[in-house]
Amino acid sequence: MSFSVTGSIQVNIEALIGSVGDNDLITNAVQSASADVINAMPHDALQKFGFEVAITTAADGVHVRDKHVLSVHAGGYEAKQVSFSDHAKYNDSTSIYGASDTDPVYYINKEFLFIQGNSGSGKITGTVRYVPIFPITGATDSNSVINSSTTLYYFPRNAQQLICIGGAIYCLNHLISDAITQMKTYVNTDEDVELANAQQGIIDRYTALKQSLTQDYNLKLQIFLNQDTHERSQAREGVVA
Repeated sequence: MSFSVTGSIQVNIEALIGSVGDNDLITNAVQSASADVINAMPHDALQKFGFEVAITTAADGVHVRDKHVLSVHAGGYEAKQVSFSDHAKYNDSTSIYGASDTDPVYYINKEFLFIQGNSGSGKITGTVRYVPIFPITGATDSNSVINSSTTLYYFPRNAQQLICIGGAIYCLNHLISDAITQMKTYVNTDEDVELANAQQGIIDRYTALKQSLTQDYNLKLQIFLNQDTHERSQAREGVVA
């Protein structure tokens, strides 16, 4: 389940805003934009992009910092999420909240997910279904998207434009901040009005571009989410698009 990006992520972003001059910035920007798309999608829509990872050592749990958890199962039963601050009462055999192997719960603590079965017995093993928060560039989730990526796996094909536009907006936020800092230096330290005015022109151009891209992004995001909802509705009704 993959698709090719025309050119690369960087080529697409710089086609929108011009040369960025910082590959790491583009990588961070597209990863943030990708996470925004994943977080905006309902769980039902994400299921077809899901991975599963087994918790084989109950006490160790599983690291989920870069994972968007869809569901957790133990012994064939789905676990419900509880807050870490409340997890102790689900392991208390005298509590009305006590969990069981047929009614397990899970919680996340310091980026690790743990499953609780029979109250009083502690953590148990199970399976976590998730999607990577960032698109990946191979058949496993070990390589996240970067600026030079040309192929994405387990990510909606029709969201490609969204992550490029969103990535461009994140880049512009950084570029505007840098330009403002530079302008203040020209004004307060160098006392160079001409350079300060030129820098203000750059800020104005970036700001206008950001506003335009943000409007385009919001429109495309809504279209994307509506289209996805329509396709899932047709699938439930047995309609072939």
